[in-house]
Amino acid sequence: MIKLGWEYMTRKEKQEQARREKTSRYHALCSKMEADGYRAVDAIYSSERASVLGLFCAVPVAIVMGVGYWLFASGSLGNMSYEVFVFVAAFFISIPVHEVLHGVGWCIAGKVKWSHIHITIDSNMPLCHCDVPLKGTQYLVGCLFPVVVLGFIPAALSFVFSKTSVILFATLSVIIAGGDLLLSLRATKHLNDMIIDHPTQAGFVVFIK
Repeated sequence: MIKLGWEYMTRKEKQEQARREKTSRYHALCSKMEADGYRAVDAIYSSERASVLGLFCAVPVAIVMGVGYWLFASGSLGNMSYEVFVFVAAFFISIPVHEVLHGVGWCIAGKVKWSHIHITIDSNMPLCHCDVPLKGTQYLVGCLFPVVVLGFIPAALSFVFSKTSVILFATLSVIIAGGDLLLSLRATKHLNDMIIDHPTQAGFVVFIK
């Protein structure tokens, strides 16, 4: 027990050290951008505000998807126990996959090396952070990539194959991605500016020249 407790504390200390290092790199990068003549504009939200505003962004989209499926492609659950098992398993697997997809989107759109993508655990939840500046359009791609792959594409497939479990998964994926939709809407106002992702909070800083 003592050994396990020590190992646990060591992991916590490593997480805190990594958090401090990311924050330090973030502030140094922001200072460099300002020294280069850029003007900084914060687009950072508390976790509570991001959650509430994210729901306002996501719920209307989820309702349109659900109602559209019910009107035009409603199907049965088939073997309910099997469908529920697949739905629950896919949902839990999608949580870390969601964060990986943020990194993949930024790597593709911004030609960023994977070494600049940091996927960490904070409050028992995975988080993704890019530690280099991105153009607004590039940041937007990475922001939306998970909701497209896990939400919109499965929703389209559910219409084709009339799979209720798939539309449920897609709808829940969109609702969970409410914060991403919120940040994406904010990023659309700065498509030609530079954006630095915040390492520990929901949001980013825009640099305008």
